[in-house]
Amino acid sequence: TKDGVEHVARKAKYRCSGKAQRAKDCDGQTIYSQNRIEKTVLSEVDVYLKQLKSIDLSTQIKKFKHKYMDNDVQEANRLRRQLEEAYKELSALKKEVSKSILGKSRYNEELLSELIKDKDSEINMLLNTAQEIEKIVIEKKAKVDDMVLLQKYVPCWEEELEKATIARRKVMLSTLIDNITVYKDRIEVKIKLKLLEFIKAKN
Repeated sequence: TKDGVEHVARKAKYRCSGKAQRAKDCDGQTIYSQNRIEKTVLSEVDVYLKQLKSIDLSTQIKKFKHKYMDNDVQEANRLRRQLEEAYKELSALKKEVSKSILGKSRYNEELLSELIKDKDSEINMLLNTAQEIEKIVIEKKAKVDDMVLLQKYVPCWEEELEKATIARRKVMLSTLIDNITVYKDRIEVKIKLKLLEFIKAKN
């Protein structure tokens, strides 16, 4: 500067760790300026936000839950009830073992062994199915939570983003963006599929 003092300015940058570590073979850069990435991403986000502001997200969220979640939740509850009943039956069968040894059970030991084995197999099958359904329900609930959060942000997005911490900004953007791919000559912002469906339905 004119006063002869050397000033050091720090500028944030985005780094492609895959290329830097030679884990990926691409013709893009290793480092990109923060301004270039964020300006493009926020500009793209703004386009979709303007369209989302005209959509009744409450209604769309209810429709999504009814169409994609209700049946899975009901199935998960049904499987839980089946498991509870199967565990009770298994417990009852195991109590019969001691009675059988004393000759006080209507079942002999061989039959009890087969019944317990079959019940164990049934429980394992129910557990596997229930875990798969629970996983699906959790994934869909996460999508609903994202949409509810987005519904909160949409009316005052610019103001909220401006005052948000970096961590908060990431959360806000994650409700809208699926992923971002940076090419040598362009940046591709992929909006979450369900939100695109809302926009297409509106249009």
